[in-house]
Amino acid sequence: MNRRSHSHLYERFEPMERLRLAIEARARGDEREYEYLRSTCPTEHFQAEVGAFVEPWRASADLAGFMASMLNAAVCRLEELERLEQVVSDLLLHLSDEAVTQFVEGVRHGDPLCDLQERLSDQVLDKAGARTLALRRKLLEAVSDRKEHVVAEAAAIYEAFCRITGEQLGLEGETLLRAHVGEEVDRLQVPRFESGRLDGAAVDRWEAELRALWDKMLA
Repeated sequence: MNRRSHSHLYERFEPMERLRLAIEARARGDEREYEYLRSTCPTEHFQAEVGAFVEPWRASADLAGFMASMLNAAVCRLEELERLEQVVSDLLLHLSDEAVTQFVEGVRHGDPLCDLQERLSDQVLDKAGARTLALRRKLLEAVSDRKEHVVAEAAAIYEAFCRITGEQLGLEGETLLRAHVGEEVDRLQVPRFESGRLDGAAVDRWEAELRALWDKMLA
C-alpha cells in the first residue's frame, strides 16, 4: 500500500488504535510502518505527539521491560538448576560405580581365586550401589520440584501480564514483548511458561500488581 496516498487514513486513527498498530508493526519488524504511524500521529499545538498515544506507548514499553526481566530471571534460574541436575546425576552415578568397584575389589581381596561371575550376581552388585543411587534419585527429585516451582511462578506472572495487555491494549503478551525487546523474546522461552501449571491465586495477585503498575505509569 502506498502510504502517502493514504496518509489521510493514517491521520484518522484513534490513539489506542494507532498504538496497537504501532506495537504490531514493531513486533513483526516493520520499522517503516511503525515510523509512519508515529509521523502521522496528530500533534498538539506545541508540536508533541498526542498524549493518548505516546503515554500508553511508553507505559507498554516499561511493562514489557518488566516482564522481560522477570522471564529472564526465571530462565537463568532454570539454567542453573539444569546444570546442577546434570552435575548431581553424573557425580552420583560415578560414585555408585565406584561403590560397586570397591565392593568387587573387597571380595577379590578376601579370596583372590574366587570366580567373581559365579559369586557376584547382578542383584548383589546392584545392592552395592543402591544407597548412592537412592540418594541420587532423592536429590534429582528435589531439583525437579524446584524447577517446577520456578516455571509455575513465571507462568503466573506471564498469564497476568497477558491479561493486562489484552485488557488495556487488545494485544497478546508475546506481541508486546516482541515489539519492545525484539529478538530477545526468543531467549525468554515464552512457550515453556505459557504451558506451565497455573496457580489461580498467584495469577490474581500478579494481575492486581501489574494493573496497579500500569495505572501508576499512566497517572
